[in-house]
This record gives sequence, structure tokens and C-alpha cells, in this order.
Amino acid sequence: MSMIKNFTAKLFGKKTSTAYDHSFNLEIPEIDYYWKLDNCSVAADGVDKVASAIANSNPISKDGDNVIKTRSVDLLNKPNDKATGDDLVYKITEDIYKNKSAYVVLVGNVNSAPIEIHYVKGKKVNRFLNSHGDIDYITIFNDDYAGTYVYDEKNRLVDIQTGLKQLVIIEYPSERSHLQNVALEIAVLTDGLKRNAALMQNGGRLSTLITFKDSPTQTEFQSRLESVDNQIRRKNYGGILATNGELDLKEMGLTPRDMDFIQLQEACEARVYLGCGVPLPLVKASASTFNNYETAQENFYTETVIPLANMIYSTIGEEIAKRENKKYTTLTNIQEIPVIQKMLTKAAKDRKDLGVETINEMRQQLGLSPHTNGDILLVESRYVPIESLGVEI
Repeated sequence: MSMIKNFTAKLFGKKTSTAYDHSFNLEIPEIDYYWKLDNCSVAADGVDKVASAIANSNPISKDGDNVIKTRSVDLLNKPNDKATGDDLVYKITEDIYKNKSAYVVLVGNVNSAPIEIHYVKGKKVNRFLNSHGDIDYITIFNDDYAGTYVYDEKNRLVDIQTGLKQLVIIEYPSERSHLQNVALEIAVLTDGLKRNAALMQNGGRLSTLITFKDSPTQTEFQSRLESVDNQIRRKNYGGILATNGELDLKEMGLTPRDMDFIQLQEACEARVYLGCGVPLPLVKASASTFNNYETAQENFYTETVIPLANMIYSTIGEEIAKRENKKYTTLTNIQEIPVIQKMLTKAAKDRKDLGVETINEMRQQLGLSPHTNGDILLVESRYVPIESLGVEI
């Protein structure tokens, strides 16, 4: 019986053979704040690529089309004396990928601009819901910012004891997190590695056919099977198995190649990366070509990094702006991202060739200040009378 067939049978609870197989029991991981990314190297790599890209981006605040200096940008770049802005958004991204939400506390009088931002581990947060399934109040425990947070008249979660701490929830708008969506694939990858390790340690001997020479009852059959199983497992799927002569053991003629999870694991690996929003050409040499790598980078930033970074920056920035009694938007400064800058430059060149925009209009798209003579509409002209060049024929 092939490994993939056996795995499928175990997954859906179907009996496929009377042969006894020492395969693992697949356990789907419950991915939440307690789940460690190092449980699966592929998931860890996918999340790291996204979190690192977001950490390397910079926030920018705008009032309409005008870039302005704000407390939001200052705090997102330097949230407190113990953490950098990179640290903050990296941890936030990890939590969002694991359980679709992350938490920060804004410290300071809630009626004025906050003094600091502090990250709070999601596993230290308890949500209490009302009868409608909405948040009634939240408690934080075993943390410097422990307390009970309830909604005030401005719909903010504020610490009821001091009024000097505001809890902000950054939540991904989905029923499940990125990693919860690929929990089955993660389980295949992690448990597949364990099985392959056992294969290496025991010479590839994974399966045994058991034949009882007498005719035991169903109860006795199950009891004997469990006894054999316990002995084999104590021997780590190898070694010598002692019997009383009432059964015959025959090693199955399956090689490691027959029992391998390679194809299934490759498919699951690809699915996990895609579930994290990481295009395969960025992580697998076999999927990368000279032509598709640049496109993969563009898709990675436009479809994964920038939307998630915007969600993080805008959620925190909006709460800070409210406390400043100001209206502005805090988003990712896309002009500072090399991949996006290259895309914008190419688009500006194409628009310039069309001759329908002024230089200043194109400079604005690139985030550049206007030029003194940049409001003149120009068109490309390549053909001129040869006499105008002073050339004699």
C-alpha cells in the first residue's frame, strides 16, 4: 500500500488492508498564540519573509495628498525605549499569521497623544463576549500592562483602573488565520519529517504483515495486536520482537521509495508558502525563472506585504490620530520600496510616452516634489527637418 494511499485512509478513517502498518497518527495542529513557528520550518520561513518585508517598510501619514509629520509615524518608528518599530511590526505580523489578531497597548492619558506603544503577547489576552458574540471586555494577565479593558464612550478599550492604557486590536478580516487555513498541510510536513526520520533510523522497515495461526476472537485479536504494537513501538520500529509462536511476522516488500512522502510533502510545502502569500519563485529555485522572478516580487509586495502593512499602520495610526483630535491616514510609504519604485518609474515612463500628463503630474505619482517648469504638457518628437540640424546632403 502506497504511503499516500495509507495517509488518505487514515485521514478519512477508511480501512484499506488487513496488513498492520506502523505509520504515524496524523494530528492536525491547533495553531494559535501558543503554537511555535519552529514546529514547521516551511511555515516559519513563509511568515519570516512577510514579517521581515513589513518590518523593512516605513509608515507615512497623509492629510489628503500632503505628507505630514505625526505622532503616529514617530511611535511606529520608535514605539518605546526597549523596542524598535521593526520589532513591533514583526511580532504583530507573526501573531496575525497564527491567530488573525494581534494586540498593542497605547500608554498615556487617553485624552491626549500616547507616549509609548507596547506589544502584548496574544496568549496573555482573554476576550469575554456578550450574548451577541461581540467583545464585552478584555483582560490581560501576567504582563506589565495587565488589567481589565472595557469600552469607553468613544468606543475605545481602556483600562478601567488607571485610564492610562488603551488596548488596540489589529485583526485580520477573516474567519481563520493564514496558518489555520493550511493546518492540514503543516501537519503533513511536520509528521512526514518524523516518519522519514524513523525510516532512516530503521533501514526502511516500516510495515509488517501479521498472521495469527489460530482463530482468535475479535477481542483476543485486538488484545494480541495491541501487545505486538506495544513491543514494536518500544523497540522504536526495529530490533527483535519476541512472540509465543502463535503468530507469523512477514516484512512487507516496500522500499523507502515506495513509502515516501516526497510528492505529498512538496505539494504541501507549496500550499503553505502560497497560504502565507509568498510566491513560489521567491522560495523555490525549481519554480523560478528569469522572467517570472520579477513578477513574483511585484505580486509579493502588492498582494501580500503592502495590504498587511497598511492594515497594521492604519489601525494603530487611526487610534493615535483620534487622541490627537486630528484626521489623517497612516499607511506604508510605498515610494521607499525598491520593487514598487521600479514599477512606478516604468509606469511613469509609459505615461510620458503617451504625452497626456505633465512632468509634475508624473512626479507626484512617484512621490517627488513639483518642478518649476513641470506643468507644461510635452509630447515626444523624433522627426525634424534635416535642414534644422545644419546638415548638408
